[in-house]
Amino acid sequence: MLALLAAAGTLAAGCGGGAAARGTGPAARPGGAVDVLAASSLAPVLPQLVDGFRRDRPGAKVRVSTGASNALAEQVRAGAPADVVLAADLATAERAAAAFGRGTPDPVPVATTVLVVAVPSANPGRVRALADLSRRDLLVGLCAPQVPCGTYARALLREAGVDAAADTEEPDARSLMAKVASGDLDAGVVYRAEALAAGRAVDVVEVPEAAEVPVTYYAVVRPGAAVGDELVAYLRGPGRTVLARAGFGVP
Repeated sequence: MLALLAAAGTLAAGCGGGAAARGTGPAARPGGAVDVLAASSLAPVLPQLVDGFRRDRPGAKVRVSTGASNALAEQVRAGAPADVVLAADLATAERAAAAFGRGTPDPVPVATTVLVVAVPSANPGRVRALADLSRRDLLVGLCAPQVPCGTYARALLREAGVDAAADTEEPDARSLMAKVASGDLDAGVVYRAEALAAGRAVDVVEVPEAAEVPVTYYAVVRPGAAVGDELVAYLRGPGRTVLARAGFGVP
């Protein structure tokens, strides 16, 4: 079940909406409503993005639900309200496009990130590199293989030649990050932006090999969803500033 992140008008202002809040975005237009299904790893930055979009469109109603990327297309097929899907990989975005039906535009990239190893604050397991995840004395977490963060992590481990056995397989990146932050795990392979959002609860071990496994988020808009098109245009325009401040890259 997707977790409801926020309803129209209830998202607090985050970092001021980036360029749009300074008057450099598209001309403000009133009203409109859009329903968004988003990958859970985007949850930390979504309030700021929505706030910035609503500054461009005063009175706009933006309803956002988050969940594991692999569930988003199924939610669309099941009839969940959705004008925009924000997925953590192209394959999931394409499934969402197929669920929207004929006439759906191709998915477009809106953000990037890289994989890192997240460890609890003070790094009690003394993890210094990706190769340390092969140590059997560590409790290591990965996302489940059927979700993008799990697919990316396993590709990274294969690319680096690291034999890491997962002690837990979590349903999404946020769940994995929570177990690392609580100290239930010694390490987890997560998105860098997700780890940064945890603040002082975790330390980040950068992974040079992650450059070989790029992570890109894609947006898909339901045909005829004009406000959805405008939201995606915001993400690819003024919203880039907000994404960058949250630790994401931009295509």
